Amino acid sequence: MSDHTDTRSVVINTRGVTRVSFGGVFTVGQAGPAGGIVFYDKGHYSDGWRYLEAASRDASTAHWGPHVNGTRDGIGTGKQNTVLLFRVDDTGTAAQRSHEYRQGEFSDWFLPSKDELNLMYQNLKQRGLGGFSNTNYWSSSSVPSDHYTPWVVWYQHFGNGGQDNGRFNTGNRDNTFSVRAIRSF
Repeated sequence: MSDHTDTRSVVINTRGVTRVSFGGVFTVGQAGPAGGIVFYDKGHYSDGWRYLEAASRDASTAHWGPHVNGTRDGIGTGKQNTVLLFRVDDTGTAAQRSHEYRQGEFSDWFLPSKDELNLMYQNLKQRGLGGFSNTNYWSSSSVPSDHYTPWVVWYQHFGNGGQDNGRFNTGNRDNTFSVRAIRSF
C-alpha cells in the first residue's frame, strides 16, 4: 500500500484555466504526467511550470534547419526557442519533429535548449534512464555568426556528455542528429 496521495486540481479564473495539476510532487527519474521521465525540478512553480519531462523515446533523427536569430541557452528557454524555430514549411527539422511529437495525449513538446539538454544527459542518461543512444542530440540553441565563425548550433553527444557548437564543422546544422522532445509542467 502506498503513502503517496495524488492531487488533481484545476485553478480557474474569469479568463479561463490558468493551471492544471495532475499530481503531487514529482522527483527526478519518476514518470511524468505525459508518460515521459522527469529530469528537472526547479523547486517551485513560476512562469507556469516547475518540472521538465523528457519524452520516453526519441522523436526521430533530423537536421536542425534554417538560420534563426534570438535563441537562448538557459533552463526554461527551450520552449520559446522552438517557437522561434518552428515553421510549418520546414519539414524534417528537429524543431518540427519536437513540436509535432505526441505522447500520452500531450501535444506541448519542444526541443530542449543547450542547458536543458545537458540536464537530460546528467539526470537521466548518466543514471541509465531514458533509453538514450550514444549519439549526438540536437538542442534548440544556436550561436550567432560573426565575421570569423559561421552560424552554428549546439548539440550534445550522449556517449561522453560533450557539448559542441560545430564551430569547426561549419555544416553542422545540416547534419542528421537525434531529437528528444521535452515538455514543461
